[in-house]
Amino acid sequence: MISTSIFAQKPGTFTESVTCLNSPTQTYSLYLPASYSKSTPAGLILFFDPGARGSMPVKLYQKLADKHNLVLACSNNSHNGPIEPSIVAGNAVLDDVFARFNIDHSFVIASGFSGGGRTATDFALRRGTLVGVISCGAALPLKDKIPFVEIVGLLDMNYQEALSVSSYLNSINNASFLICFYGGHEWPPVESYDDAIEYHELRNKKLNASEFFSDQMKEVKVQMDSGYVYEANRMVSQLLPDFAQSKEAFTIDMKLASIQRDKRFKVQATEAGLVNSKEVAMQKEFREKYKQQITDSEFHPEYWQTFRADSNAMLAGSHYQKLAALRLIDFGWRLVAEQQYFFEQNKQDRESTMSRKILDILSTNGVKGR
Repeated sequence: MISTSIFAQKPGTFTESVTCLNSPTQTYSLYLPASYSKSTPAGLILFFDPGARGSMPVKLYQKLADKHNLVLACSNNSHNGPIEPSIVAGNAVLDDVFARFNIDHSFVIASGFSGGGRTATDFALRRGTLVGVISCGAALPLKDKIPFVEIVGLLDMNYQEALSVSSYLNSINNASFLICFYGGHEWPPVESYDDAIEYHELRNKKLNASEFFSDQMKEVKVQMDSGYVYEANRMVSQLLPDFAQSKEAFTIDMKLASIQRDKRFKVQATEAGLVNSKEVAMQKEFREKYKQQITDSEFHPEYWQTFRADSNAMLAGSHYQKLAALRLIDFGWRLVAEQQYFFEQNKQDRESTMSRKILDILSTNGVKGR
């Protein structure tokens, strides 16, 4: 029997737990935009949170739901771990929302944070009818093409992954957009998420192209005024695929030429390339050393002390070095902390003890990451 309380829910209101009609073990958090009407279809964003915190993204992006007339729904069952239960949860929620509300099936987006972002991508590809993905702080190469937006913090341990996947998607001509914000491994701020929604609206002709272009060029100007010409170049370059045949193409070409004539561009591009390569190499070595350490009968502190000392030295360096150092510290601490918790839960005392000793060194000076 249909729940009259849910159908009676007023537009502009939030419900923490809606029980799926055909899957009573599945629940989700829900927000109906203030402009929602049974007579007018609304778009939908289906969220996946890595910790089954359904209310987290739904509450965070309510303002955007009102702005773009979007229903927001997030499973309270989906979480990091084996992916199949999360796919089941996503299907249950999506089918329930379709049954209860007037949804614009031409604008349904899967979105998630961290492991939830990977789940959202997998879910969208399996479902096959979604308009695109917004992944936050995590990405993976696509098995099939689908418009893809990633939002990643400049301090996020997965920042290098975001750059790599963005480059890959460009190489296979998959529609994609990378949005960066100053922050760590977290659900992104409202302003950044708004840009992601607008990119999908642009792709689906639900937003005036000139308006989107103007907004992006304003953000480019902020980067230029702040002296970050290399980032400004990246932001302008990624506009090319969607505006190559438009009147804005000439403006893009002129702006790129202007940026690349700037003496700071070559310096920053060279340094960013070197720092990025070093960061990737340090992450790879860290993983290898950690695997060796937890299987060893004795604790060897030298590598972990060197890793922390090298990161500290980078903290005192340039803009790019400092960002990389903060990401590396965050990366190392999170990787070991997650594994230490796993070992502790599984009564693997030796591995847990080894991990705790590494954490003590990585936490020197009180910097543990976000």
